[in-house]
Amino acid sequence: MKIKFKIFRRIANEPQYKTAGFIGADVCAAENVILPPGATKLIKLGIGVQVPRGYELQGRPRSGLTTQGVIVHLGTIDQD
Repeated sequence: MKIKFKIFRRIANEPQYKTAGFIGADVCAAENVILPPGATKLIKLGIGVQVPRGYELQGRPRSGLTTQGVIVHLGTIDQD
């Protein structure tokens, strides 16, 4: 299945699959952010995505980020 993305910010990147066996795509922030320990901030990705009917996208941290204390609040992105 091909997921369609649209770039809304110049510094945004289309999500990338790093290896052939990779099940999730990496996304990058479209802004440079330095957070002090314990701080929370909504970070813009600068992309839009067309989710096919009957499917959802989920945001999750990569395992390497969680070992560094980075927490990503999970969310569902669906067609609506």
